[in-house]
Amino acid sequence: MVHTDLFATGYSVTLTNIIQNPADPTAAVPVYSPTVPVSAKNSYTYVLPTVNLRLDVNDQLVLRLAGSRTLTRPTLSRLGLSQDFTFRPPNSNTISGGNPFLKPFLAWNADASVDYYLSRTNYVSLAGFYKKLENFIISGQQPEEYFGLTFLANRPFNSQKGQVYGLEASVQSTFDFLPAPFNGLGVTANYTLVRSSIRFDPSLSNQTFNVEGLSDTANFVLFYENSLLQLRGAYNWRAPFLRQTFGPQSEPENIFGYSQIDLSGSFKVTPNVSLYAEVLNLTNRKFRSYSRFEERLITVSDQGRRVTAGLRFNF
Repeated sequence: MVHTDLFATGYSVTLTNIIQNPADPTAAVPVYSPTVPVSAKNSYTYVLPTVNLRLDVNDQLVLRLAGSRTLTRPTLSRLGLSQDFTFRPPNSNTISGGNPFLKPFLAWNADASVDYYLSRTNYVSLAGFYKKLENFIISGQQPEEYFGLTFLANRPFNSQKGQVYGLEASVQSTFDFLPAPFNGLGVTANYTLVRSSIRFDPSLSNQTFNVEGLSDTANFVLFYENSLLQLRGAYNWRAPFLRQTFGPQSEPENIFGYSQIDLSGSFKVTPNVSLYAEVLNLTNRKFRSYSRFEERLITVSDQGRRVTAGLRFNF
């Protein structure tokens, strides 16, 4: 069981009144207080059970099953009390700030996997996962009424429920059956397929909530290891995904599909000294984002090729 008491303090300007002119709604005048101390309280209690089961069918086959409920509290930056008002009567009033009354992000999780060990270092695995999510925290917009006028509030909110589910397949194989020096070769690969009950539809301009940051991923690694030398080459790929529902100009921001090749290696000079080198983004791939449709490009980020080398000392 987890119990949380939240007490937030700060300083803010508050809206104390709006003097309206019935003959001219655009002539309404807001009345603000000076900057004054403000505070808010919030509390919540949740039970978070966890269970993990493992069955060794034989020396090669292992079955795993897990279930849990997890909690993630809002970040401190989203719990702020300060507020900023923009007053453009009668219908263009906005207010922005934090939300100390946010509930924590909750998830019921179920995971199952089948692992088959071909040898001490070789295996094949297939895993499935399901997450029932609630209290999503999004930075959205919703109407709030002050002194008879409607303000569009830009602040974090707890949104609706959703489900995330998928499969992950992975394999690892070492070629230790080969004669030296080739017995140090090996390969690992995995693919994750992920889906959500809530899908982003670019044709809907009024869609205020999506499960952000989800997409299929894949990794392929070729490596070589012996007592002195370690070499590693990795190919990493990620499918396009929705980064945020309300991005620049309050429009969605999506990320194009992306792939990257990384290389690394080290050589042990003595038992305590090693040389190492690393190249990230070998092919100098660029990071690109777009709005509702791919034709509406937002950014192109050239992160460059990064090369590092040095000595590592172990004491």
